[in-house]
Amino acid sequence: MKKGIAMYTVHKSAGRDLYGTFQKVRELGVEEIEFFGPMTFDTKEIRRALSDNGMTITGWHSEWADLQEETFGKTVSYLQEAGCPVAVIPCLGGHWNIGHTEEEECREVWLRHFDTFATIQEKLKKEGLETGYHNHSHEFELSYDGKTLFEFIFDTLPREVIIEFDSGNCIEGGGDPMKVLEKYRDRDMILHLKPWSRTNGFDTYIGAPDDENDWRKILDPEVKTYRHLLVESENAVLDEMTNLSLCMEGMNRFLT
Repeated sequence: MKKGIAMYTVHKSAGRDLYGTFQKVRELGVEEIEFFGPMTFDTKEIRRALSDNGMTITGWHSEWADLQEETFGKTVSYLQEAGCPVAVIPCLGGHWNIGHTEEEECREVWLRHFDTFATIQEKLKKEGLETGYHNHSHEFELSYDGKTLFEFIFDTLPREVIIEFDSGNCIEGGGDPMKVLEKYRDRDMILHLKPWSRTNGFDTYIGAPDDENDWRKILDPEVKTYRHLLVESENAVLDEMTNLSLCMEGMNRFLT
């Protein structure tokens, strides 16, 4: 299976030199890239950087605000020009106050979001794009109708919506990755391999002694197969390439 990264892992480097960064990550074994954030890169440069280095784009973290009626057309045009197949909504709610504030948090707000989400998914489908949703910790800290918010979301949204499961965010929120993988074994899923430590938070790497993820089980194909394996590390202690190198080594170790 191809090995990829969510570009947040190397976002500082990419912001300075996209082409050079992709050369470096390719040398570390990266074959796929998921973009995130404002759509400000030149799409021709994106295509060239990927093509010259033998890599592909898996998707783009496309903000909720960029997929509303007044912004939808511009966003879709950019994604298509970049050759991006999937728009992944990176977050709703939480302390980011995306879509609603923490004070507005309630079941009814989420139900309204689901209606909007379904409309977005149908519109993207007509444009030849798929839709995904990426979790943070609050989807495991909140619950509605006897389900975690994570379950409430993915049990309600159309099955065509791809689950982008972030293992580290799940653990941070008190969730159990193995329960998620068991329940959604038959659902299309992208895995964000995010190292997380109870002592050091996100300042760790895949397979480090303090990383709480049970990668042997998470990456076991008998447990779950994934559309993409994407390393997303938020380590702020190590420089980006050193951190990525350690994460790729760790991932490779658990895949063999």
